[in-house]
Amino acid sequence: MKRCFAIIILLCIFFMAGCADKKPAIIVTSNMLIYDNEEKSFPALRGRYEAVKEVIKTEVNTLEGAQNRKIVFENPDDYFLNEDYILSTFDPFNIDGFTLTEHFSESLDQSMAETYYSDFAAGKTIQYTAEGDTYCLKIVSEGLNDVYTVEYSKGSDSFTYRHITVTSSGEAVSDFLDFCRLSENVYAIQSAVNRCYIQFDSEGHIDYFRFSEIKDGENSVEDSIFDTPSVIGKNWVTNNKSATYSGIIEFKDKVLVHSDSSTGTLKEITINEEDYASEFYI
Repeated sequence: MKRCFAIIILLCIFFMAGCADKKPAIIVTSNMLIYDNEEKSFPALRGRYEAVKEVIKTEVNTLEGAQNRKIVFENPDDYFLNEDYILSTFDPFNIDGFTLTEHFSESLDQSMAETYYSDFAAGKTIQYTAEGDTYCLKIVSEGLNDVYTVEYSKGSDSFTYRHITVTSSGEAVSDFLDFCRLSENVYAIQSAVNRCYIQFDSEGHIDYFRFSEIKDGENSVEDSIFDTPSVIGKNWVTNNKSATYSGIIEFKDKVLVHSDSSTGTLKEITINEEDYASEFYI
């Protein structure tokens, strides 16, 4: 009897040990960062930026869309009068000319650039240069040059993009974009009118993010985070004292807090992710 009891105990120990070695299955969802290309190149870094941005868009649009549909279902005739109905559309970081950088790489040369950008240039002269970690595309015409430049850092896994318009009277920054990996799972993004600080957990799900959109004023290109990523934190997102914000979105502890002035006055709407968790399953 004692021997049988000892055998049962051993079997239980082996079973428990086997279970301990098994990691819990990761539930893959549409609001999860999945990007495996860790190459130290601009195309790979650009892909990581697009992946991070897409996760933010998915998180906000899925939650806000699901809540809006619920409100419409419950109030089909006057849903638009409901104070929790969100009128604005979340589409961040629309950067002038950034789509042109899709072809920027070490292998792109002048001949290839002329082929890729001929339709966009519409008869204007195309000039492309690649020097180290800096790529530059110029669309040249009489009295007007459009310059699209990317500089990236392999060490900090960051890049900065500039669209500069040059005329006979001088040059001006038309738009810009900074993307920085602050640590293993933390990123910061900045444009003239948007900022975002986002943190993922070890599995790639959003742990926290804060986003801002400027109504009046803009973020200065002189405050680029490309050279000083170590000073960026959550409060950086809304620390532009000269700007008026039209929207601030924060996701914390699985709760999305949306503040915007789409109806004229700043209103705050809270959405609990647990109420719409099934919307993210893929």
